[in-house]
Amino acid sequence: MSIVILAISQGVASIWYMLKIRGIESILFAITYIGLSYIFLKLMVEKILHRNLADFRIKGFGLKPWWILLGIAIPVFVIACFLIFIKGDYSVTQMSAQKTINSVIFAIFVTGIGAGVVEEMVFRGIIMKLVEEKSNAITAILLPSILFAAVHLMNGKLQLSSALLLILGGTFVGVLFSAMTYLNDSTWASTSLHVLWNIFIIGGIFNIGITKDPTAIVNYKLHSTNLFLTGGEFGIEVAMFAIIAYLLSTLAVYMNRGKLSKNK
Repeated sequence: MSIVILAISQGVASIWYMLKIRGIESILFAITYIGLSYIFLKLMVEKILHRNLADFRIKGFGLKPWWILLGIAIPVFVIACFLIFIKGDYSVTQMSAQKTINSVIFAIFVTGIGAGVVEEMVFRGIIMKLVEEKSNAITAILLPSILFAAVHLMNGKLQLSSALLLILGGTFVGVLFSAMTYLNDSTWASTSLHVLWNIFIIGGIFNIGITKDPTAIVNYKLHSTNLFLTGGEFGIEVAMFAIIAYLLSTLAVYMNRGKLSKNK
């Protein structure tokens, strides 16, 4: 039900793009997407499950500095690895100032805030908690992560090799997000990482890939076509450097679990 709510809210929010309101459609989309998702999830939890959102670690807005620092460090590490170790060609897309501003707004509000906030409420909030109550913490961290990766298969038709890499990489990043939520007792912990990752890596401000993205402001087209180095058809989110970043970050979070538990 929570995934259906996500899809419906996204569909309704997309109506703003039919109006073309001078570049603020992206901001209105994010507000509508998050707002509708929150309202419907709240109704589902209260009316059907007879509980409240706080039980699912969906609490009032709150961030910690180290969440933000980690959220910035992960994509910066991945980008730096590509620029240092993988040869490629830089190019800047010629576009008007207004279009450039619109691209930045889209990256921040749609790809970043909208997707990050809603997906974390659904996967690390509702789904993870329900799985945890029916099984244990390890299953609760792992199962929603696999589901999170599988849902992204719907982004487009992929070859088997790219699809398998997506499941692998998507599960690893899902485990990182799940561990952040579980150990910090708040979906805002994973949301911080998810939003910043989306803005830096897939927002379209700076694109790294095997093909040039004509909608990105800056492109770095990779010379390599190695599946593990480039992430294949899905992109660098599931490439070797990204997976290393997910694993190292998860390990760092796990090693600090005692300190995190005391700060809940």
